[in-house]
Amino acid sequence: MGFLAGFITIVIGLAIGIVAGFINLMDEPLMRLTDVFLAMPTLPLLIAIAEFVRPSIFSVSILIAVLIGWPGTARVVRSSVLSLKTQPYIEVAKLSGVPSNQIMFRDIVKHILPLSLTYALFSVIAAVLTEASLDL
Repeated sequence: MGFLAGFITIVIGLAIGIVAGFINLMDEPLMRLTDVFLAMPTLPLLIAIAEFVRPSIFSVSILIAVLIGWPGTARVVRSSVLSLKTQPYIEVAKLSGVPSNQIMFRDIVKHILPLSLTYALFSVIAAVLTEASLDL
């Protein structure tokens, strides 16, 4: 359960963080969405949802990842992308005509991988603790 929630958390957090950090037009809306998810009282919300949805390992993992996990990861990834996109090799790739999606999801992901693996471990731990607090 923890590994599934951690995987979903990292996928969502990486995608939103990279897009928000690399594309200036998407930065503000995506970070406001992240703020909304960070401000929600997640544990009471998860308890209320568990009353209406039949809890299974898969559904609880998805709910934990969507409601709790990804906003912190997206913020940290965004800040790393903001510093990485000013590096000379990214500027050279842009000037060479490399498509933006290739720069975002090939070049930048390679440099963010150690950070994302660290946050994946934190996400697994948080998912296990959240599932234990739900006591389903």
